[in-house]
Amino acid sequence: MAGVVGAVLGAGALAVDRVASERAQEEARNAVLTEAGNLRARLEGELNATIFMVKGLARFAGANPDLSWHDFAAMAERMVTGESHVRNVGLAPGDVVSYMYPLAGNQEALGLDIAEHPEQRRSLDRMKAEGRAVVAGPMTLAQGDEALIVRAPVTLNDGSYWGAATVPVSHESLLESAGLLPLEGRALNVALRGRDGTGSEGEVFFGSEEVFRADPVLLDISFQNDAWQLAAVPAAGWAAYSALPYWARLTGAFLVLATSAVAGVLTYQAQRLRHVTRRLEAMIAAVPDIGFVIDDQGRYLEAFGGRERQLYHDGSGLVGHSFDDIMDEAAARHFRGAVRRAIDSGQLVTLEHPVNVEDLPQLGRRDGPSGKQWFQARIFPLPEGLERRPCVLWLAYNITDQYQARQAAREQEERIRHLALHDHLTGLANRTLFLDRLGHAIARAEREEYRLALLFIDLDRFKPVNDAHGHHVGDSVLQEIARRLQDTVRSLDTVVRHGGDEFVVLLPRIDTEADAGNAAARILDALKRPLLIEGLELRIGGSIGIGLYPDHGTDADALQHVADDAMYDAKAAGGSTYRFAGGAMVTTPSGP
Repeated sequence: MAGVVGAVLGAGALAVDRVASERAQEEARNAVLTEAGNLRARLEGELNATIFMVKGLARFAGANPDLSWHDFAAMAERMVTGESHVRNVGLAPGDVVSYMYPLAGNQEALGLDIAEHPEQRRSLDRMKAEGRAVVAGPMTLAQGDEALIVRAPVTLNDGSYWGAATVPVSHESLLESAGLLPLEGRALNVALRGRDGTGSEGEVFFGSEEVFRADPVLLDISFQNDAWQLAAVPAAGWAAYSALPYWARLTGAFLVLATSAVAGVLTYQAQRLRHVTRRLEAMIAAVPDIGFVIDDQGRYLEAFGGRERQLYHDGSGLVGHSFDDIMDEAAARHFRGAVRRAIDSGQLVTLEHPVNVEDLPQLGRRDGPSGKQWFQARIFPLPEGLERRPCVLWLAYNITDQYQARQAAREQEERIRHLALHDHLTGLANRTLFLDRLGHAIARAEREEYRLALLFIDLDRFKPVNDAHGHHVGDSVLQEIARRLQDTVRSLDTVVRHGGDEFVVLLPRIDTEADAGNAAARILDALKRPLLIEGLELRIGGSIGIGLYPDHGTDADALQHVADDAMYDAKAAGGSTYRFAGGAMVTTPSGP
């Protein structure tokens, strides 16, 4: 009997140790997965935001292949901010770095022929072969420090290759922002591999190769069509979670002895059920994102997870409520529709949506976020019969950081696109945007059979003002003239700074020749009013040439040519007047 009791007690102690070890391992792995997932999300957000900016820079250069240093610097300055990881901004026409901002500390990079550089040419060749942005490195720059390089091809409007936009990103700054640095005091050992975006096949460039051999949690970090792979293990190693400590084993043995009589009547099935239940509870409790079981009427039946501090500690306050109880009618209808689609199709449905947490007092929050948060809902249909009604598993991932990063990248891209299509001094449309709108206007005028007018304007007496009072006064004059022109024309008309002191006005729809003459007369009246600039009273007039579609030309080049010639005719007639193509003049306004 003693032997039987000893065997039972020994087996019980081993079972307790094994179950506890398995649970500890499961909880440790889930904790590592949660932290590694946060690191991946931050790295992906930072990298993709930077790639969006570089692609915007490439589009800007493609639209302005002859851009000046001033225009380039005005755009590049927006990319090199205090919170950005961008070290500098470069353009390499013909693959030779010819534009660099800022110049200070980066002179060594000017004149670098990327195609001849032993390290950098590989990524350049890959960019050109695949016709897309690539991330190279980390590598040592000409300036001597470590950086990633984001490159994007610059193509002109005709599709030909112009060169590359090249932007070094501080490797250390990126890792610090993502939370991988500093190394001291970290609960995880982390390593990255996939230099040059080669994923799991690439070499290790951060951390130790040993991490990849220690049964790590592995996650892919995706950016464009490239990837890195992140590996993470506990700093103390998995062995620290493999068994109970010695004192706990002694305590367990004592408890086994004290309950041996009761343990004799427990069946294997009951032990197994408790073990599975504990494992399931541990896994659910470790889920960082909040989850719900929701029926087909939009009622919350269960809540779990949400232990990550960036989310919520307790969503159970929603249990028993429905969508209609906690949100407006339109949102509730939208959410019920997503639940219904998942149930009817038997497939995963995803949904991105904002939530203002102040509008949900049912959520138990302690140190969770405040204000508007963005979530991605992943809605899984549950098997029939699991609940009384058809139900779904609704997992809500807080994607606020990624959403804001995407928004910031889109806004930066829009700012760069605006710079590429507008004059930096006056804010008016530039030649690129003008030609695009002129082409569309001619096509529509031909299709709908109506007229349009093109007014070429050259300022009178501007050069003497600019020479006598300096460029800063001249710039102020041009800005004021731009405002007057915009105030004079219709909202559907386009005002363009064509270069220097020349402007163009596109009137995309007119009925008669007199409409164009009246518009020109109003412009001349606006131009001859005195300008008050820095205490100076200045008088600037204008000479205007007018070309009409289809009277004087039926394509963009012809219209521009005749309007430009007519402008010189007006200039030759003494200025402060306008002429139609062919020398016609309806009225000659009096000079200032």
